[in-house]
Amino acid sequence: MSGWIKLHRDILEHKIFKSKPIGKGEAWIRLILMASYKDSDFFVNDVYFSAKRGQILVSQRTISDEFGWSQNKLKRFLNWLKSERMIDYETNTRLTIITICNYSKYQSLDNDDGRTESAQTNDQKAHGKRTESARMNDIQEYKEIK
Repeated sequence: MSGWIKLHRDILEHKIFKSKPIGKGEAWIRLILMASYKDSDFFVNDVYFSAKRGQILVSQRTISDEFGWSQNKLKRFLNWLKSERMIDYETNTRLTIITICNYSKYQSLDNDDGRTESAQTNDQKAHGKRTESARMNDIQEYKEIK
């Protein structure tokens, strides 16, 4: 099987994704959905963090709660993903920074109309506006960090 499907992050709000604990396959999909789709800056408790495309900045407690897993199970899962070269991660005193390896393989920059995201962004700049979807993504990213 080859190719990819477009999967909106809002899918996680559907009741089918509310049951816990989740399986490893769903956990992997959730990590991809949680990753920043572009380089972004965040403030968490008045501390500045910068996330690159394909990175997740989050506490392990937040992820384990969302997955319905113990923190030990989450750590084993992250270590397994790292051994499979699916992610890399590092933990500091505030956050865990997870980097999805080959993120562009899972999330292409192509849009429905065949233009790349950067081309669409340039068009938006030329017209002096951002799409409602882009504004909503920024709001959602802010909420996820809180």
